[in-house]
Amino acid sequence: MAGCGTYLYIIMKNKEQIKELLRRYMDGTTGDAGQQALKEVLADDGMEEVVVAALQELAAETGSDAAAVPGEWHGMHKTITSVDKPFLPRTKRLPLFKTWGWAAAAAVLLAVAGYRWLGTEKGTQPVVAVLPVPDTTAISPGAYGAVLTLADGSTVVLDSLGEGTIAAQAGAVVKLAGGQLAYDAAGAGGEAVWNAMTTARGKQFRLVLPDGSRIWLNAASSIRYPTSFTTGDRVVELQGEAYFEIAGNPQQPFRVILDPETEIQVLGTAFNASNYEGGGGITRTTLVEGAVRIRSFSQSQTLKPGQQALTAPGKIQLISGVDTEQVLAWKNGLFNFNGVGIKEVMQELERWYDIDVKYEGAVTAEKFRGGMQRGLQLSEVLESLKYMGVKCRLEGRTLIVSQ
Repeated sequence: MAGCGTYLYIIMKNKEQIKELLRRYMDGTTGDAGQQALKEVLADDGMEEVVVAALQELAAETGSDAAAVPGEWHGMHKTITSVDKPFLPRTKRLPLFKTWGWAAAAAVLLAVAGYRWLGTEKGTQPVVAVLPVPDTTAISPGAYGAVLTLADGSTVVLDSLGEGTIAAQAGAVVKLAGGQLAYDAAGAGGEAVWNAMTTARGKQFRLVLPDGSRIWLNAASSIRYPTSFTTGDRVVELQGEAYFEIAGNPQQPFRVILDPETEIQVLGTAFNASNYEGGGGITRTTLVEGAVRIRSFSQSQTLKPGQQALTAPGKIQLISGVDTEQVLAWKNGLFNFNGVGIKEVMQELERWYDIDVKYEGAVTAEKFRGGMQRGLQLSEVLESLKYMGVKCRLEGRTLIVSQ
């Protein structure tokens, strides 16, 4: 996405910023994301006052009748939500407000692409602003990659291999195909042995276990598992974060060991588990589908879909109504910073961009709102944070955040 024509959109309540976005549309420089952003803003009744003010100022600048703008607002609404017109070429967009009037102009502010958003929880009715992003690729986002440790202790760097068979061990044949590692338990004989997959910061990978269960391993994480599930419970060990889709088998329960005293007993299919170091000793298990039971020390709790269990030594806290899309944003190629503080934001950036973060003095206590694609260059993310009032500078691979 890097380049002089790339823009990052940030949710804010600011007339000048939405005015700039409208002006860029008139100039033909918003791109698909800007066009969608305009559709979202203009279709929001709560934005009437801010947008009308911005449109009035643009009308005056272009020689149109600024007094007519308020009266056309509801017509703009109706047109935007009911009509999908193709975009005009840039040469025909420039005089839009002069020659067509406000309702016709608004009809053209339709788009088909998604937009990226980031903001703080100040204000109640955000609007969208546009930021130019410098053309730099100094620190790129993370990518697929992992290291496989075989039973004999040898290691294989998965992101440097082509597709095909990697190893034949007691219990299974290990294959790399379609960007994921898979085990064919029928391809080898003998007693199962244990393997481990580890991702560094800035890496993710996918794994298919011998029973067909699927695992997405987040950055800076590791999972240890047997090469086949022949008898007894199916057991894996996790450090970091992973999303699980477990193949059903009532005769062989599936368990995820998070630490010596905490485990997840899988009664259903889909859940996310996180126990990163630096998380204050708290593990987080979020159920998406089915049911799981959390056991920690002498306590246990059964989760329903949409619930999250926070587990600390001697305590399990259940939270209902969790935004599972936010929890799974990492798996779906997104950052989602809704309701989190600057330190939580920085923890995600550290893991994904393989950087270190240091703080100088006090930092903002504001909670953020929104998110963006994980495919952005770090420079694009930092530009948006600076625009939101977060002062930061990059020294090598160390990001300094200050008040």
